Formats: sequence, structure tokens, C-alpha cells
Amino acid sequence: MFRSANAAELNSMLKMLKSLMQGAHPVVLILSGTEMLGDITAQDPQNDRRFTKIMPRDLDFGVDNEQVDALVQHYADEAGLKVRLGDDLSNRLIYASRFRFGRMVDYLIHAIEAALIRDAGSLEMEDFAEAWAAQESCAPHENLFERHDWADIPLDRIAKEHAEAVSSKSASTRKARKKK
Repeated sequence: MFRSANAAELNSMLKMLKSLMQGAHPVVLILSGTEMLGDITAQDPQNDRRFTKIMPRDLDFGVDNEQVDALVQHYADEAGLKVRLGDDLSNRLIYASRFRFGRMVDYLIHAIEAALIRDAGSLEMEDFAEAWAAQESCAPHENLFERHDWADIPLDRIAKEHAEAVSSKSASTRKARKKK
């Protein structure tokens, strides 16, 4: 809603958000999705102080695999599904989500929906492939849940930007350490 707004529309939306959070029956808003939301809400100091901003760190291969696997298992258990997945699911899921926690959960939920629709009683790699295809509108040969060389599939500029941001962050950290 913020991307296409001009300055007047943006100001109007911020006022609307502020009005929702005030009055006799205030609403707690949870805005999620991009760093841009933090920048937009910061334009109005009153709105900005009403929001708690949580920026989860990016997911990493090896570091987050156990937690991703545990989350997949937990969600599948809640849905009443057995888990029949390959050993590399967590890496595929981290990569598919562009290293973002929220996206990873979205793909997991969509895969569980696919499994439930299939009515097979288990969550399988084909469910993630179906969820990926539906969300990414990709051809089967581009589906990273179907290919053995999934890490060679260039996702898009977001994955490139992630790698550049990590590289830049590392360089900034090294420079800051050298100054100390």
C-alpha cells in the first residue's frame, strides 16, 4: 500500500494508522514485510514511537538448519502430517526464502496446505515444490525443490542483494574493528 502512494496519500495512510491506534478501542497493528515500513513509519514521530520494530536476522545455512527442521516438524505435527523430506530441505527452504524468516514460514504453510489438499497424510518435497511453483510462477526445470543442483538456480536480484548486503555488512564490521 505504501509503494504506489504519493506524499499526500502516504500522509493520509499514516494518519489513518495513528487513528486506529488511539481512542476508546485502540488497535494493535503489526506491519510486516519490508525494511521500507520502518522508514515510512519513521516519517511521523508520533507514529514511529507507537511501533516496536523487530528486524529478525537473515537465516544462514548450517546455523539455522536445526531450528528450520524443528519448525517444519512442529508445523507438520500441528497439521497432523508425518514428515517425509530429504536431508537438504532446510537448506533449500532457507535459499528459497531468500534467507528471510517470514518468507520461510510462508513457504512452509503453503507446502502444508498442498499436503493437506493432497490428503496423503505426509509432508513431502513435492508439497514444497508445488508451493514454490505457485508462489514463484516458475517452470518445473526452475523449481529448486525438484532439482539436484538447486543452489545453482539464480533466484533474482533479491538473492543477489542479500549476498551484497552480507558482504557489505562484513566489510563494515571489519573496518569498524580496525578503527578500534
